[in-house]
Amino acid sequence: MAGVDLRVPPRKTSRVVKCRTQQTQDGGALFLTQPEVTREGSILRLSTPSPPPDEDDLDQDVGNVRKPDVDEIKKRLYQRECTRLGVTPVGAFMREPTRSQLAIRHYSLGPRGAKALSVPLMLDSTLTSLDLEGNTIGADGMAEMVEMLCENCSITHLNLKRNKLCSRGASLVMRVLKSNRHIVSLNLAANQLVDIDGLTIADMLRETRTLKSLDLSDNALSFRSGKALGDVLSQNESLESLDLSWNQFRESG
Repeated sequence: MAGVDLRVPPRKTSRVVKCRTQQTQDGGALFLTQPEVTREGSILRLSTPSPPPDEDDLDQDVGNVRKPDVDEIKKRLYQRECTRLGVTPVGAFMREPTRSQLAIRHYSLGPRGAKALSVPLMLDSTLTSLDLEGNTIGADGMAEMVEMLCENCSITHLNLKRNKLCSRGASLVMRVLKSNRHIVSLNLAANQLVDIDGLTIADMLRETRTLKSLDLSDNALSFRSGKALGDVLSQNESLESLDLSWNQFRESG
């Protein structure tokens, strides 16, 4: 925008301002422009405003507004939930919220930490392996993650070792497996599981044909569940690995 300084005596303030018409380059509609006059002491500053912007330019400007990407949305959601629940955000997730493998081991998430983490993971379609070993999320934390695990079709490997899931938590995991047919590897080692849980797991194995690896080691399973799991192996051809070490099986059984 060009400007012209017109020096006049301080007391003379009269001026004549004329409007002029301009035509657009493509010969379209006319518009009026009126020079703007401002006084700075004894100086009158005359300037001509630019023509109104073209509609196409406005559309382009709107299109150039930067929208938050998925990573930023996940971080905001996670931070909001952590603040609301009074838990500390996990640095590993904040540094790289979108990845194919997420390992948060022995971080003491607890039920509330699990709940906060499940919110941004609802948006994740690239995560294939989720490792939450040793976080003591318990049955309450598992309950908070059920919806996310049922809806997430990308997770194929799930490690919940040493989380004190007990019977209620194990039942929730079975619910996930019945709904999500994409999980091929599951680790439930050291979760204080007993015979009733082993029977529930055996029933699940009769229905699913996608699980290939199951770790039930270091629990309190005994003869009843051991027999039920052994029987189901003859019916389930998809399961390739079943770890039952460090349980309470007896040779006499």
